[in-house]
Amino acid sequence: MFQRHVQRDNAKHDLDAVFNDVIKALEEQFHVEWMDENDRRAARTRLSQYRVSLPDYQSLDLTDLQFQKSEDYWRRLEIALKYRSHQQFEALRGNDFGQDADGLDAFEVRAALSPRQQMVLVGWGLLQAPYYNYYYPKSLKYALLGHRLASALVQAFDDEGWNNHPQATAQWNEVTMSGYRNASECQRAQYSSYLYNEPGEFRNATRLREIIADGSGLNLAFNAYLAWLEQQDHKLRPLLAKETLPELNFTNTQLFFIYFAQTRCWAKDNQEAILDSMPLMQHTPERWDVNGPLSNSAEFGREFGCALGTPMNSGDKCLVY
Repeated sequence: MFQRHVQRDNAKHDLDAVFNDVIKALEEQFHVEWMDENDRRAARTRLSQYRVSLPDYQSLDLTDLQFQKSEDYWRRLEIALKYRSHQQFEALRGNDFGQDADGLDAFEVRAALSPRQQMVLVGWGLLQAPYYNYYYPKSLKYALLGHRLASALVQAFDDEGWNNHPQATAQWNEVTMSGYRNASECQRAQYSSYLYNEPGEFRNATRLREIIADGSGLNLAFNAYLAWLEQQDHKLRPLLAKETLPELNFTNTQLFFIYFAQTRCWAKDNQEAILDSMPLMQHTPERWDVNGPLSNSAEFGREFGCALGTPMNSGDKCLVY
């Protein structure tokens, strides 16, 4: 019990530290050209009010989740997964009574819309192995926690998140809205060209918000990690050595991007390999979730030596923040 309590405290400390660096990184990015100065000041004020929170799940009813003492780990895991699946199905049917008031999934990070407080909620699942370990290098922690936190904040500061927030006393002015439309249109056309080879085909506003948040979130998380590195004493070689992994010939910044990709990869299907002569058949939403944000990152291209104009180092970078 003592070990479990210490682990939770360590994880909370890590989460707070990463969140504070992400907040600073986003505040610096508010200097984007498309945002009017008045809206920029209002955004900084609202951002300063945000806090990160972990749910306690005290209101969650688990009376239907029954284990027998004789059941082994795998059987218990199967029961838990079936229970979770049933709860998700009931929520889709509107029967989410007895659930946690926030309705937060174990692996979800979400900005909470509340008229009383500004919160980013983080499910405890992300702070469990294999995703997170207190002894992981900071590069891995910022790639996972930093990106998820930053993506949630970006959605709180896009056009829908800003204008529909309960505490919004004023809407973005026309200068900011026009600039945001131009910045988001770049990402919409880019994704549409990737998936359909047609810039005007894709028109899903909900998916577009996710794409924008993922790309800008990666940029913010990497900047937050660089800011943490700048605060360290570079004469302490043992400290920087801990930022890499044994027997892997990658730098700490390369590991950041590798771990970002690893935590977002989907399971490989059993279909036969797609022919190189049909490149668009390889363009899927799941592949974009990894390659899209990375190809829009100038830092990724530099870290891995991707030539400008190649698929992973596009000449036209599309980012909102």
